[in-house]
Amino acid sequence: MEIYVGNLDASEKLKVETTINWAIPSGYKLNKEEIKIDLSGTITNLGDFYLFEGEAKAILEFACDLCLEPVNYLLSFPVVERYSETENEEEEVWGMLGKSIDLGGAVKMNLLLNLPIRRACSENCSGLCPVCGQNLNKGACNCASQPKNSFFEGLEGLFSDKEV
Repeated sequence: MEIYVGNLDASEKLKVETTINWAIPSGYKLNKEEIKIDLSGTITNLGDFYLFEGEAKAILEFACDLCLEPVNYLLSFPVVERYSETENEEEEVWGMLGKSIDLGGAVKMNLLLNLPIRRACSENCSGLCPVCGQNLNKGACNCASQPKNSFFEGLEGLFSDKEV
């Protein structure tokens, strides 16, 4: 998404409202191959650089990490980035394309940084039964007991009848 800023005077602001369609890279476990990012904000000419301040919103579709049910998640995040005719990674300044600013790279980077780490359908998600795979949010299963973790079997008798 390139925006021409060559005619923006010093301290002048340019309002930006646009949509970015992005074919998200594989490995992010999203149910759609392309997402729509709505972006709104302003670009300000600050002399040596241009400042974009705004907000981005996208609806993500993914499977719950605990119960595997599909989830629609509204991701809303701020985007504040600086652009200059000379790119400077040390000062976190994005380069410009002549007299145009490409907001796409910065918005995509910010989206990836704001993805939720734990993707759950709700705070109270009970997940799946480890024995039979029943979704415990929809009801209890008929499993007699939960499987024991063989790694800790040797520790079971340590505190059985002894005072600690």
